[in-house]
Amino acid sequence: MRDRRYRRSLFTLIEILVVMVIIVVLAGVLMAGTRAVFDKMRKSKAEAQIQAITLAFESHYNDRGYYPQQPTSGKIPKSLIDGVTNSSTGQLYLNVKDVGLSYDKNDFLVDPWFDGDDKGFWYYQCPGTHNVEKFDLWSHGADQDGYDGNSVGTLDVNDITNWRRN
Repeated sequence: MRDRRYRRSLFTLIEILVVMVIIVVLAGVLMAGTRAVFDKMRKSKAEAQIQAITLAFESHYNDRGYYPQQPTSGKIPKSLIDGVTNSSTGQLYLNVKDVGLSYDKNDFLVDPWFDGDDKGFWYYQCPGTHNVEKFDLWSHGADQDGYDGNSVGTLDVNDITNWRRN
């Protein structure tokens, strides 16, 4: 009789497995929700960055009468950002750290989706194809679709650009 009561008070293997499955499913749902939040956060950060870069290039134009020279690769190098300064004070129009921007090991400006290797850069074209009298500025966004490995690549609707709202 005593053995029977003792057995009833213990959890069975099935009950433990069911609880573990429920915990795993809940963790999966939580992780999916967290990823969506991080994706939205990166997109918001990219939109703020593109506005800051655009403002700096516009300020450069208003001060000097021309936009910064287009880089040969399309990627924005540190030297281009360092040259976007006020002609009378020498002060930078864009403080990279203030807007959460950074550079890769080759000193190219990276976007929030930078993978540490060859994807995730800001691109610049002047004069622009879309902003003919100004410049085009874009990132290939989270999917990096259109990136062909060493150049600007093609654009799609998921890209973050200065010529359309995303």
